Amino acid sequence: MSNTAPADGATPFDTSIRRWVAFRGTSGLRANGAKNKHNKENIAPVPPRQSVRRADVLQAKLLLAEHQILQQSQQIDKLSTERASAVRKANRWKSEAAAARAAVPDVDPRIATALDTVSTKADRLQRHLDASRADRNRLMISRDRALVKLANMKDSDGIPDNVRDLIRNLVCHCNVGLENCFLAVQYFAEAFGLEISGSFGKTLASDAMREILIIGKCQILDSLPTALGVTMMTDGTTDRNQHYQGAHMSIKHADSTCESLFLSIHRQHSHTAEQQADDLDKDMDDALQVYADSPLALERPVEKREWMQLWVGVNSDHASEMKKTSVVLHERNQRFDRITRGHDALDQLPDEEYERICDETYSYLMTCAGGYDAWVALSFAEQQKQFSEAMDTVAYKIGQDCFNALPPWQRESIDLWVWTGCCMHKEMNIVVAGTSGMAEYWPKAGLDPPILQPNKDNAAVIALGESPAQERALAISPSGGAVLAAGVGALVRHRESKRGYQRTWNNYTLEHEGYNIEYPNTNRNRFQAVCEGSRIIIVSWKVFVDFLSVIYHKKKTPGFTNFEQNIHDALFDDATLTECAALALCAQCATKIYVATARAAANAIDLRDLHYRLLAHLRFLADNSSTVVDTSPDESYLTCTLNAEPYMDKELIYAIQYRRQSGRLAHLPGVFSALMTCAADKLESSFMTEYAPDSPLARAHPYDLDRLFMPPTNDRSEGILAFMRRVHHAQPNIGDDMLNAKAYWKYNDAYRWIKKQSPAMRKHVRTAARKLNLAARSREYALAEITHLKSEAAHNAERLALKQAERDERTKRLDEYGPRRIRDPDVVHMKMDKAVLELELEWHRYRGLPQADEHAIPMTKNRLPSLKTKIPALQAAIRELNRVEAEDAAESDHSSTAPTQLVA
Repeated sequence: MSNTAPADGATPFDTSIRRWVAFRGTSGLRANGAKNKHNKENIAPVPPRQSVRRADVLQAKLLLAEHQILQQSQQIDKLSTERASAVRKANRWKSEAAAARAAVPDVDPRIATALDTVSTKADRLQRHLDASRADRNRLMISRDRALVKLANMKDSDGIPDNVRDLIRNLVCHCNVGLENCFLAVQYFAEAFGLEISGSFGKTLASDAMREILIIGKCQILDSLPTALGVTMMTDGTTDRNQHYQGAHMSIKHADSTCESLFLSIHRQHSHTAEQQADDLDKDMDDALQVYADSPLALERPVEKREWMQLWVGVNSDHASEMKKTSVVLHERNQRFDRITRGHDALDQLPDEEYERICDETYSYLMTCAGGYDAWVALSFAEQQKQFSEAMDTVAYKIGQDCFNALPPWQRESIDLWVWTGCCMHKEMNIVVAGTSGMAEYWPKAGLDPPILQPNKDNAAVIALGESPAQERALAISPSGGAVLAAGVGALVRHRESKRGYQRTWNNYTLEHEGYNIEYPNTNRNRFQAVCEGSRIIIVSWKVFVDFLSVIYHKKKTPGFTNFEQNIHDALFDDATLTECAALALCAQCATKIYVATARAAANAIDLRDLHYRLLAHLRFLADNSSTVVDTSPDESYLTCTLNAEPYMDKELIYAIQYRRQSGRLAHLPGVFSALMTCAADKLESSFMTEYAPDSPLARAHPYDLDRLFMPPTNDRSEGILAFMRRVHHAQPNIGDDMLNAKAYWKYNDAYRWIKKQSPAMRKHVRTAARKLNLAARSREYALAEITHLKSEAAHNAERLALKQAERDERTKRLDEYGPRRIRDPDVVHMKMDKAVLELELEWHRYRGLPQADEHAIPMTKNRLPSLKTKIPALQAAIRELNRVEAEDAAESDHSSTAPTQLVA
């Protein structure tokens, strides 16, 4: 090979660089352009030629730097060899000179000069070597920096895994839209001086998000091999006239660690316990299928029977449909266990016995279908379905016999199923019960109740005077401390930013108090919102009064709106403030401490003692209300707080005692006692069933209790529903699958999990995600929803038609009976004809006195269950109706005989 340099003085390496740049500038760019022509995802938001040129120039600089480093290294090696040789010679000469000095007293000056020259040359070579090494280090650093500044958005396999993870983090954690992901990456790269090679678009970003569905389901199943027990946590809400149900899975592992993983959130066209159970079962089957197709199943296989055996309970709120859902899921879990045991027993039978059972099953199915011809007319899929269901029935019977043969302790362990309710919902409901108890206290004690706080329309009706409309307005107008706390929340912290005085309130309190008084959000049913709002009203009462005064006078025409007037009047009503004080004391002494203690426990099955202690404490406060109200807070907390710790807000106690010394809040002990009594009754009757002596928790063996992990509150399910609302607000058209993908990545920390997986698993995720047909899944649900809506519409139309026919028939029947109805109450007796009695009751029920009258026959028939109740009620109704008709007739006669007044 010739080493002759080109005519322009460039080296062969420089010529190669020029050829490489020329190649990239022509064929390379054309290749990329052709690729972009057929792949729209390679089109970047910025002109592609500019980014390619910059990447080419940077690549050329890298090659040149590597060449310079190579040349410098060769020169350094040569200098190092020369220096080593010079140093050896100098050392040899020095040793010879030393020996000569020892032998000869006087050294020749020429030898000394030669030694100095050699030493100088050696020092110069050392300095040159150090400088060369420094140059090489600088070149290495420059190369490393150049490599760092190049960010590849694509490789030979498409988008790299780290870029896919970046896309998912941007979308799920930073709320960046799919169409803006590459733009966000560009801005980031520009801020840190990075160069980007390649690009991606919305479709590839959507593919990366779709992969989360595979990742999330595999992550859930991957946590089961080390699990001791699994419980489900579920809750639902309505958004945009559609019901959504969210579910979490709580797992207790063999090393005693616990975790909660998001499972799914779906629209439900039918909000029933059976529908919720079907959706959970479908989610399980889908996740099992996804996991079975992954490489993880080869290392740690998981079957449905293992999942069902680990499933030992449900955690939810206290709604009736949630409790029914738990019952339905338990029944299905038991049936699955029996069928599985039955099939295991069938598999162990001899072939002749198994074939005999199958033949008998086929014969039974043919008979049910109507004969052999009818059975053959069915499709093969329908035949297989019926045969599978029939064999499951046979397996269930055999499995039940196998289950009954087990020892009692083993049967109890297999059928272990626990339901626990959310502690936060317990607290909210007992406070609501206590609020009702306070409302009932005032009339029982013969005291004036809290002032009414009617809306604008009802206030106008009440001001007109006595009338039936006024009675209705008085009956439906709210009052009390809880109403005042919610009203103040709407005034100073309204849910709509355009309404309310939230900014004015913040500025006012900051100016006059030196700090912001943050009022709780009472616009929704939130934990401790009413009690906390009541506390702020009592402690900062004067601040609210002064603020309302400013609001009154700031208007051109000073005055209050009806809403503001209600709040102003309630702030000066002693009965209303008494209820506020009672609610605030309830939180300080019991409920707030209870929820904090429950959350600290981390497992709901450990809270039995806490609930019984709370019940006893509520009873104690009901019997010793004066101790809380009138005793010094430095002493009363030892017996009046649930944890015997000082009050969280001692200022509240001082404010209440100051108002009582001023002659106000005189009835606070009685009102607080009523609140505590009703709260304790509600807690004992409705919210301690899971901790009762005969409950599954009380009967469970300690080994089985170690399998249970149930969060004390339903916060995670509530949180996922709030997340769903926020996503729907930002992306109204998002589908359920993408919503689930965001939740997997955000709440299950799927990013950390997938980072630990092998390249084979990563590759499988990509392949499996491409096969997902999300549009078909969405259409499947839409078809089921429309089918359900049509069925409901047809059912309701039929029901309304039947009701209308019943009304028409009743109208005709009552029209015929009206002229001959009974007008003498003495005719009604125990021995009268039952058909006539029922017809008379029906006439008075629909044509007699108004339902508001105390003598009216009630519309609900079961309120008069026997003759002993029907006869007196009918007699009283006839007498009252006769009296009303007589008064109407007398008034009509008087008006007809009165003289006509002439007007001049």
